Amino acid sequence: MSEVELPIESGLTTFPTLPIPEGSVIEYKYTRGSYDSVEEWGTLGGPVNRVAMVHAKSPTDLTQLVDDTCSSNPNDSRKAVQNWRDALVTGTSPVASSSGSAPTDIGVTFNWDVTPDGIDFSNAIVVSRNGTPVAGAITHDSSTHSLHFTPSTTLAGGMYTVTVDHVVPVTVGSDGIKILAPYTFTFKVS
Repeated sequence: MSEVELPIESGLTTFPTLPIPEGSVIEYKYTRGSYDSVEEWGTLGGPVNRVAMVHAKSPTDLTQLVDDTCSSNPNDSRKAVQNWRDALVTGTSPVASSSGSAPTDIGVTFNWDVTPDGIDFSNAIVVSRNGTPVAGAITHDSSTHSLHFTPSTTLAGGMYTVTVDHVVPVTVGSDGIKILAPYTFTFKVS
C-alpha cells in the first residue's frame, strides 16, 4: 500500500487528481498539520482511519466527491471531525479578554478530560498580574473536562494573564498528545 499526503490549505480552489482504480478502498485521516494533531473520536481512534471506496460518477465522468460533513450519518467516516488527538482549550471562565469583578475561580475546559504532564496539575494553570505569579490552588473536574484555579486571595484590580500548559488528554485510544503549545488568555478585574 502506498501513502499519499494531500495537504488541504485554506482557500484551496483546485484539488489534486489521483489515478486510483475503480473499486479501490482508500483510508485517510484529517489532521491540523501532523499525526500529533490528528482527528480522534468515535470509531476513529488510534490507528483506525476513515474509509472510502472509489466509484466514478459514470464511464465518462471519473470524478468523485467524498462528503465528510453529514452529521446524521451513522458512519463516523462520513461525519465532520468531532475531536482531535491533542489537548485543546474549548472554553475559559472568565471569558478571554473580558472585564468585570474579581472571579473567585478561573476555569479552563478542554476537548477531552486531561491528566497532568508530570506529577500533578500544579503548573497546568499559571495566573499572573504584571508578570508576577498569583498564588492559588488548582483542582480537576473530570466530569466537565476542566481545571479550576482558585486564587489564595481576592484578585486586585488590573489585567491578568492566564497560561495553560502541561496537560495530556485522556483520548479514546489512550494515546493523547500533550497540549502542543501553551494557551494564553487575558482578563481584566475592574
